[in-house]
Amino acid sequence: MSKQITSTTSQDLTKGLEIIELEQRLEMVHLTAVEAEASSRCDVGGDVEVPEISVRVA
Repeated sequence: MSKQITSTTSQDLTKGLEIIELEQRLEMVHLTAVEAEASSRCDVGGDVEVPEISVRVA
């Protein structure tokens, strides 16, 4: 006996995947900022702020 995926379940899965994708994008932005901070091509003083990133799922 197979279960059918309801519209609500499908929407929940889609929303969950969107959240995961956004978290991955935020992680890439953070990693890029960290790499830029370590780069010798960065600001002359090397003073680059890497913001804290927090994600809240409602």
